[in-house]
Amino acid sequence: MYPDGICKVAQRKYSKSIAFEDINYQLAQADDKTAIFENWCDFLNYFDASVNVQLSFINQGSQQEQAALAIHIPLQNDDFNSIRTEYSDMLKSQLAKGNNGLVKHKYITFSIEADNPAAARARLSRIETDVLNNFKVLGVSAHPLSGYERLKVLHGVFHPAGEPFSFSYDWLTPTGLTTKDFIAPSSFKFGEGRYFAMGKKTGAVSFLEILAPELNDRILADMLDLETGVIVNLHIKSIDQSEAIKTIKRKITDLDKMKIEEQKKAVRSGYDMDIIPSDLATFGNEAKNLLQDLQSRNERMFLLTFLVVNMADTKRKLENDIFAAAGIAQKYNCALTRLDYQQEAGLMSSIPLGENLIPIQRGLTTSSTAIFIPFITQELFQTGSALYYGLNALSNNMILCDRKQLKNPNGLILGTPGSGKSFAAKREITNAFLITDDDIFICDPEAEYFALVKRLGGQVIRLSPTGKGMDGKPQYVNPMDMNLNYSEDDSPLALKSDFILSLCELVIGGKEGLQPVDKTVIDRAVRNVYRDYLADPDPAKMPILGDLYDELLKQPEPEAARIAAALELYVSGSLNVFNHRTNVELSNRLVCFDIKQLGKQLKKLGMLIVQDQIWNRVTINRAEKKSTRYYMDEFHLLLKEEQTAAYSVEIWKRFRKWGGIPTAITQNIKDLLASREVENIFENSDFVLMLNQAQGDRAILAKQLNISPQQMKYVTHTEAGEGLIFYGNVVLPVCRPFPERYRALPHYDDEAGGSEQPMKQLKPRDKITQKMTRDGAVEINETQQTAERISSREADSDFSQPDTATAERVMEHLDAAHTRKASKKAVKKAQEAAVLRTSTSRLQFTDEERETPKLQPYIKKSEKAADKLDAAKAALPKQKKLVKERTFEETAGKAKTRLRFEEQEKPIPGGKAHSNPLSHPAQEVGIFVHNKIHSVEKDNSGVEGAHKSEELAERGARYGTRKLKQGYRSHKLKPYREAAKAEQAAFKANVNFQYHKALQENPQLTSNPFSRFMQKQKIKRQYAKTVKKSGAATAKAAAGASQTAAKKAAAFAGRHPAGVIIAIAALLLFIMVSVGLSSCGAMFSGSMNSVLGTSYTSEDSDLVATEQSYAAMENELQQEIDNIESTHSGYDEYRYDLDTIGHNPHELASYLTALLQSYTPQSAQAELKRLFGLQYTLTLTEEIEIRTTTDEEGNEEEYEYRILNVKLTNKPIASLAEELLNPQQFEMFKVYLQTQGNKPLIFGDGSPDGSPSEDLSGVEFVNGTRPGNPELMELAKQQVGNVGGYPYWSWYGFNSRVEWCACFVSWCYNQAGKSEPRFAGCEWQGVPWFQSRGQWGARGYENIAPGDAIFFDWDLDGVADHVGLVLGRDGSRVYTVEGNSGDACKIKSYDLNYQCIKGYGLMNW
Repeated sequence: MYPDGICKVAQRKYSKSIAFEDINYQLAQADDKTAIFENWCDFLNYFDASVNVQLSFINQGSQQEQAALAIHIPLQNDDFNSIRTEYSDMLKSQLAKGNNGLVKHKYITFSIEADNPAAARARLSRIETDVLNNFKVLGVSAHPLSGYERLKVLHGVFHPAGEPFSFSYDWLTPTGLTTKDFIAPSSFKFGEGRYFAMGKKTGAVSFLEILAPELNDRILADMLDLETGVIVNLHIKSIDQSEAIKTIKRKITDLDKMKIEEQKKAVRSGYDMDIIPSDLATFGNEAKNLLQDLQSRNERMFLLTFLVVNMADTKRKLENDIFAAAGIAQKYNCALTRLDYQQEAGLMSSIPLGENLIPIQRGLTTSSTAIFIPFITQELFQTGSALYYGLNALSNNMILCDRKQLKNPNGLILGTPGSGKSFAAKREITNAFLITDDDIFICDPEAEYFALVKRLGGQVIRLSPTGKGMDGKPQYVNPMDMNLNYSEDDSPLALKSDFILSLCELVIGGKEGLQPVDKTVIDRAVRNVYRDYLADPDPAKMPILGDLYDELLKQPEPEAARIAAALELYVSGSLNVFNHRTNVELSNRLVCFDIKQLGKQLKKLGMLIVQDQIWNRVTINRAEKKSTRYYMDEFHLLLKEEQTAAYSVEIWKRFRKWGGIPTAITQNIKDLLASREVENIFENSDFVLMLNQAQGDRAILAKQLNISPQQMKYVTHTEAGEGLIFYGNVVLPVCRPFPERYRALPHYDDEAGGSEQPMKQLKPRDKITQKMTRDGAVEINETQQTAERISSREADSDFSQPDTATAERVMEHLDAAHTRKASKKAVKKAQEAAVLRTSTSRLQFTDEERETPKLQPYIKKSEKAADKLDAAKAALPKQKKLVKERTFEETAGKAKTRLRFEEQEKPIPGGKAHSNPLSHPAQEVGIFVHNKIHSVEKDNSGVEGAHKSEELAERGARYGTRKLKQGYRSHKLKPYREAAKAEQAAFKANVNFQYHKALQENPQLTSNPFSRFMQKQKIKRQYAKTVKKSGAATAKAAAGASQTAAKKAAAFAGRHPAGVIIAIAALLLFIMVSVGLSSCGAMFSGSMNSVLGTSYTSEDSDLVATEQSYAAMENELQQEIDNIESTHSGYDEYRYDLDTIGHNPHELASYLTALLQSYTPQSAQAELKRLFGLQYTLTLTEEIEIRTTTDEEGNEEEYEYRILNVKLTNKPIASLAEELLNPQQFEMFKVYLQTQGNKPLIFGDGSPDGSPSEDLSGVEFVNGTRPGNPELMELAKQQVGNVGGYPYWSWYGFNSRVEWCACFVSWCYNQAGKSEPRFAGCEWQGVPWFQSRGQWGARGYENIAPGDAIFFDWDLDGVADHVGLVLGRDGSRVYTVEGNSGDACKIKSYDLNYQCIKGYGLMNW
């Protein structure tokens, strides 16, 4: 671990970590949620396949002591320590309800591969900057971790009990220790398969099996909400986009092939071809949707590993924790599975190092991966002078925050009457008084706060029309008071003039307020009144309201007299309480202005004057660097008049800059929102405590504060003190702000009123429960013993009333019976049609097939054979059979079972003979008599002759009886024989049509007789399998008819002795033919065995994937050679002696097949590495030559000339095979290599076309606008006739023949002076080269030019198999020169829309 935070995880792997905070996601608006989710998707898409990402969520326990320290209120040298102790106890009780002792951390770790730390540092720095910018877009606070911080995180994981971490990088050198020694636990034990021990803790690692078809964004949040120490890690690995698309395309091709096969089976069997297996249809649609997402939407493919680590003191506690986590997984249709015997690898994969050692991965798209969104809700648990506001309703954690840390600490407390506004303000006032030294001022219109202020030793100033305070002594406040720091401008008079204007506006009243002339007159009078005081700031010279009145009377304008007349009531009239100099000293840090007795007429005026007085105090405290808190109840009253609202808002804005923290409290939300200045109020308030709101206000506030419907639930019909808190950009739901037993204390009572006596205890809440009954949900008030039905569904009908709709029900019953009868007929007709379809072998031909001339003869034969088959089946004997049918009547709502007769084909007569049981005694008697005669017939020749005659007569009678039965049975079986014969003819005709249709669709099959034969046999087997499944009875009838035919021939020979010779000759001929066919069958079977014995035994996908893996190792070797001058710098010269990097794919496949028989990329990985190390040997040799140089003066100096010799030797796989394989395996290797595993095109690159080269005479090329290279094409045409391609593959660097079509194209480009493109593989080298440079044209591209490359996909699996050069095109065909076309260079032509053309590589000449 380096000090800058970079960790060397493995030999060439480096990682870095970033810690990030939470944001409000679960309660955000739908649009905001969507925006966060889309930004998180973009965040994940940023990482390419070379970057491994790990998201770590570590919930560390045992932090309760630190949390308790954060809420502790230290005692001070005053009279309020008892209150501090009481308040601390309340905070501790609230702390126990949450899990603030469980500290939650979130980290993202990204790792890359690099050759050295310097290279890793540069790239990791770039990734770190981009990740921080992406977090900034999400609104997430994040910071990179230093080496010390990362070690501290690892130490916390390995020491879950909370041991302190002590480390310094300066200690490493003197001690000889490494960073691992400072974070390692006391012990590790991985002896058990399902557990591990770490220090005194027992733990287990599990992984999440994602089984759900749809995921929920709450699964990760619920997992992290567990109240136990849990560590969750998500390893995310991006897949290269082009590789993902290719893989999905191949899967779609496989599914389409399977679908076509199923459709062919359905057609042959007479079923509807649209009926295919549901799994096949589902997977096909899902694969196509996935491909569309990857191609048209901003989606990528990722591999995800989800690990969960639980640790506890005992196994029992651990199992309980795992059971809780498994329950959450089960809730979202997933499974939490233990890692058996992989606990060590799982634990190492669960620490934030960026290394995943668990190979269990699930492929997901970007949106599916992003559903594990790491954001839930922010926590507010600040330390220092943070005040308590309640518990987070989502996490049950305490909410502690300091408004001073906000950019704008101004605040609002909003709520309906009884929602707990005043109590929330009192709680904050008390908390701020106990832990800060701020001055606190309260404007109390309803005399609610004086009891609290008195208990805290504060000062209560009661303003009344009589001018008497609470003690009966006069208490006056002069609205004209002003100090020289009243404004930050040079002249404080401008702001004071605004206040006087607001005061006069309240005095004058009216809808229009002050007119411009009025404002001018007042401003002039104010300046004149304060002239003496500003010249000599003596408090005795401070003007009063009467001075302003006198000055107005001196002004010549009539408006001045009108304003003075309005002021007269407050100067010399009955409301002259504000026409005195201030006689109260505002020296106390807690002051409450009680203005309840001012009445309605003076209340707004009093609030404005109190606001001005507090502003004076704010200006004084600013110089002392002291904060001033001001709480204004019924704040909406100051926003009704325009001038007063403008002044109040101006003061509201200035408060922040002058160290003031104002808090406005109001219950009349509509009046507040009706003001023009409400937007300024909200924009300059970063703190809002919103309690229960009325229905009409909720919609307005939701729009004004951008509140989501989920958040709005917390201000709808909530308990007192519960709601939402807005702290900057954090929005949290607040619940249970104050325990009941503390609310009952007198100095916290919310209804203290004007009396100082303690109020009665709050009555208990009603206990309300809900119960489900037959009538719906019922709400029961157990306190008041009342019940109320609250169900939203309609009540059940009362069936006790007499039924008056008998006639209607009878008509409905008759209609239902009629409908059932009609539906039964329709079902029966559909069943008969289905039976007819399933019992026929008639193919369904499309219009396109019928219009194809080459297929018309075979269609006619197939239809003729099908007609004969239908006639033969119709002639089969029928019988009626009683069957049971079960139906469901929707109208009656019941299932019924009925018996009906169904016409079926009679089974073939025969089977096992049933002997007459009465014949057994007669037979035994006959045998006994014959045995007795046998015992004495030798003594009497007459008896012997008679006995022989008798036996002969009995045998003749038995023979005649048997033949008679056989003749009768032969007559009965004739319809079945005819049906079997017709079915064989239809089978043959249908197979013949399918074969010629396949030839029509795939013309390349016509070039090879063996491929034609194999294709026909394959179609025959597939069709026979379908017929066998659907027509077992007919097949059995055919077999029975064949046996009867043989017996009938024997009977014919017996009845006609003259034809015996003919029958014997026919029998001999039959035997000879059978023997010959048996020999042919054995010979054919032997040839098939030889074909199978020389074929690659692995799956095609495994063969190609293994080849790609080996090619990737060669690419890495090439990159290593290309980077030698940068990785081995400091040499004067580099000398290269390099063999060509490359191999014959068939040599590799033949070697692995001979050695491993059947293999996959995973099983062959070790052998690939061993073979690669033997094939390629890279040697670096340093050579130093002593050379001399001559300076300008002719002096010779010797110097070292350093040379690095780079040598690469490539030993072909064929030569290595002889050394590595035993004799038997080597013989198999040679056979596989010679036959190319009977899959010559498995690795692409080649054409099986055996037809000769085409003639270009008479062809007129019509080329496009792009320039071509005719000289190159002349050179290519000169190569026509080459067989074997030796000049091309040997030029490329191969030691033996390979599929050389790409080598031919590369050789031609090289001869034309182009060093690129140079490729030996079509799909993996050629196509990517053109596509990555934007030089690619799809099939049908018209603007092709001579010299462009043309790629073919023979088997339509999305993989290029062959490449050639474009000669040109005429109106409908493209003409090419191709290498390895039937192992020769040829000129060929194709239709421009030929489906096997994959695309064109466009050359820029």
